Amino acid sequence: EKYLIDRTMMRPRDLITFVNLCIEHSDSQSIINSDAIIEAERDFLHDRRKAWIAEWNQVYPNIELCLDLLYTFNDEFFLDDAKAEYARLESAILSAQVENDDLVRQFLDSSTEILRDRNIKQFLKVLYTVGVIGKWEGDKAYFANPARPTLDERDFLEAEWFVVHSLFRKS
Repeated sequence: EKYLIDRTMMRPRDLITFVNLCIEHSDSQSIINSDAIIEAERDFLHDRRKAWIAEWNQVYPNIELCLDLLYTFNDEFFLDDAKAEYARLESAILSAQVENDDLVRQFLDSSTEILRDRNIKQFLKVLYTVGVIGKWEGDKAYFANPARPTLDERDFLEAEWFVVHSLFRKS
């Protein structure tokens, strides 16, 4: 049960879709085995990723590029890990044929450490806002929600670490 819920974005429709795919992949048997769940998960993750990109593309025209860039991060990472990837992120963003949205526009100005720091934080804020990454607090990861829809400066202390939602992990 937790395995299935962890792969959704806490939306009932996602859970229903995932369970229906598990049933479909079980070949009408009365028990859903682990092979059916793994096959269903592959299809579910692929379909949800496409739907998620379509859902957010109007607000963030380059969201697919951001997601692709995130795949080079570990599933859990510190702010310093993200900062260490800055040159690669900047190069990929600036060399891609992308629409000029706010996120891309910020990467055009990275002449100082302060601006690079601002850019990486904005990149992470976007990924948090759309539900791709969460922030570890204690022993639990928190993702964007109505009470906390975005990150603020307190969330970017050097010791803070982030986690990629299981729906968007590379594995």
